[in-house]
Amino acid sequence: MSPLDEPARVARLTAMLDSGLDEWSAVLTNGASLKLAASASARDDCAVLTLPGMDLVVGSDYVRGAGFSMYEHGQMSDYDIGYYLVVANISDVAAMGSLPAGVLVVVRYPQDLPDAAFDDIMRGADEAARRYGTRIIGGDTGTADQLYLSGTALGVSEPGTVLRRSGAQPGDHLFVSGETGIAEAARRYFEHVADGGARLTADVEHALGESWRRPRADVDLGLRLASSGVVTSCQDTSDGLKATINQIAEASGVGFDVEAGNVRISPLVEQVAGVTGRPVEDLVFGGSVDFRLVFTVNGGATTVTDFLGQFSDAIHIGSATAGGEARLLQRDGSASELPGVPWRHV
Repeated sequence: MSPLDEPARVARLTAMLDSGLDEWSAVLTNGASLKLAASASARDDCAVLTLPGMDLVVGSDYVRGAGFSMYEHGQMSDYDIGYYLVVANISDVAAMGSLPAGVLVVVRYPQDLPDAAFDDIMRGADEAARRYGTRIIGGDTGTADQLYLSGTALGVSEPGTVLRRSGAQPGDHLFVSGETGIAEAARRYFEHVADGGARLTADVEHALGESWRRPRADVDLGLRLASSGVVTSCQDTSDGLKATINQIAEASGVGFDVEAGNVRISPLVEQVAGVTGRPVEDLVFGGSVDFRLVFTVNGGATTVTDFLGQFSDAIHIGSATAGGEARLLQRDGSASELPGVPWRHV
């Protein structure tokens, strides 16, 4: 029997570990209480703990192993993967609408890793943490058979304002915080080049590489969405746009109609599609780790126009439906399953 993929194993784990966990709480000797508000069974970007005067969010992500192809193809330095590690974790905090409050970093390395390489990883991690107003506050290090990086990000929110995946309702408006597919296009392009394929210009290659070397977590936007009072669900696109929309749909018990004409396509994605022969839509919706935020807005509380008046950079791409599936609607009215292949660890 072949091993289960990541979603299947997550389902098994939550069934195994989460029995009764949502009711867990603790009280200190001074009377202060701690309650678990969202555990692994919620499948949000982070767990949520309710503390006096605040909610604490905690999320963890492993980002680097032998399969991190952009590093293996020489498009990322040790400094870059340290930076990427921290942004990947802080993006989970951003998706919860929380303020980053510290990052724990785990670096396991082969014995022949030079000290300079180790230092570069940590310098990159430190720069990313400072970029988002926080610091590396701890972690673990030691030897292993190869280089492994993992992180845990902490965030804080005002009580009751944390954004979850499970609040979307039929009639809600669906938004994304920017263009998607660039990171996937970069990965596919440099694999194509490594196999001897045609190349694009140096400027385009640099821009593609920067999507991995200097990714961006939408922390400020997440905080604004959380305080808006009209956002009903949110998640980052670390598994790609298709996976994110489907995961919000599943958690909320809704469907989505995504309007193809509203989905913005980066010129970088179009150029990569041209030289690699991959469909543009597969890159845009597939397993691209762009760290954009996908979120829904209460359709009964505000219009798309009014919301865009406050959040002008958001892109309205569709609406939530009572059906249980996510569809791509073309201008001619035809509908199909969302294109692309979601990112899945196996």
